[in-house]
Amino acid sequence: MERFDSVIFALAPIPMWLEDFSPVLARLDQLRAQGVTDLARYLTAHPHEVLNCARAVKVLDVNPKTLQLLSAQNVDDIQNNLTQIFREDIIPWHTAQLLAIWQRKLEFIGDTINYTLRGECLNLQVRGFVLPEHQHDFSKVVITTEDISEYKNMLRLEAKNRELAETLFQSSPAALLLYDLNAIRQCLEQLDLEHVSSAECYAQISACLDRLDLIKANQAALDLMQVTDIDHLKHNLDAIFWQDALKQFFCQSLAALWHSSQQQQGESHFIRLDGSTCHVYMQFNIFPSEPKWQLLQIALTDISAQKQAEYILEHLSQHDSLTGVYNRGHYMQEIQRLEQQAPKHLSCIYLDLNHLKPINDQYGHAIGDQLLQRVGQLLQRFIAGYPYFAARLGGDEFMILMPEVNQAQLAQHLAQLTQLLQHEQQHHEHALNVSLGAATQYPDESIHSMLQRADQNMYLHKQQYYQQNPSYERRKNG
Repeated sequence: MERFDSVIFALAPIPMWLEDFSPVLARLDQLRAQGVTDLARYLTAHPHEVLNCARAVKVLDVNPKTLQLLSAQNVDDIQNNLTQIFREDIIPWHTAQLLAIWQRKLEFIGDTINYTLRGECLNLQVRGFVLPEHQHDFSKVVITTEDISEYKNMLRLEAKNRELAETLFQSSPAALLLYDLNAIRQCLEQLDLEHVSSAECYAQISACLDRLDLIKANQAALDLMQVTDIDHLKHNLDAIFWQDALKQFFCQSLAALWHSSQQQQGESHFIRLDGSTCHVYMQFNIFPSEPKWQLLQIALTDISAQKQAEYILEHLSQHDSLTGVYNRGHYMQEIQRLEQQAPKHLSCIYLDLNHLKPINDQYGHAIGDQLLQRVGQLLQRFIAGYPYFAARLGGDEFMILMPEVNQAQLAQHLAQLTQLLQHEQQHHEHALNVSLGAATQYPDESIHSMLQRADQNMYLHKQQYYQQNPSYERRKNG
């Protein structure tokens, strides 16, 4: 077998081959003579031709590094096992190599896969050039190889990790958004140089929101926001995401992230395209990177059901279940709030349902409950549109608190309430007989004292009612 007489070849620190490609060139010339003009299309249709050409190459010589790489004893060992070294994995590379020879290119480079005689897979970067004296027939081509298996394995591992990360991102039950923060970072870096205040920092972030680039949104995020795809979401970001409450929370979170930790979280809400409100728990995470602030991931958890449950529980804790107005506990909290707020004017109306006990005794508690419900409904109609407060204090007693209502306005409200009561009687078998007592807070008078005066006025009204209706004894009414 012909040897390549070169000390450099033998002592080279990288694997080198001396190969005879003249059989390959002859086969290509034969195909050209047969009318093949588009070799790439021909090889795609006849992939076996690629392997045949690869195995037709004659190995003239290899250096010791090649023998070591392939776990071979000598050149003959390699020549006799080309089918084991060159498998189907070589087709993409050798196709490119054949196209280069077809065009009479004298140099070529690319990546391929070979196998050692022990069956180990090698990722190689291959470079070849035709020696000057043999460019007419490609009978001597020097091939150098570099083992890039570790590099390729790293690329495969990186691709696998990216695929895993993408799968986790897309299949996460939490709604995930991924933003490019470069525009915001540039703004904030400039602001830090100018030593601006936190308020100015917040304002600058708010002004830069339109420069944020939404890179990804997983399916859970698209479903949460009721959009079809990320382009649909981007087109409607202003309508969905940058509403006042969420925009403020977003800017505050970014400002806090810039000056402190890598994470922020909290609750906010947005309005979907169908007009429904979605309450979310949001977690902001800045991915560690250099320079900092490259990527922001936002995780959104839908807490609308939780908020609805909290609202129901809060409503139940504050409202009387029978009448629908506030209960005594919330009434006491409202008194404390008014004491702290100290409005300029404050008036109240005390209501007490007359002869409820005889009605319960004669017609049953269901009828008595209906009377109480009618009082609650009437009070809610009465205060509708006003910042007033109606509560059931217990039994048949009710109270209306009216901030910023003076004595003259109280008189007007009493007349309106009396009219409502008279009108209400016309539509029911059992009439509502209510005793009323009202009062307006004097300057420097405590709220407690005003309530006592209203209570006294109510009992005076009740006393007059029983005097006018002697058939009902006071003691029977409780």
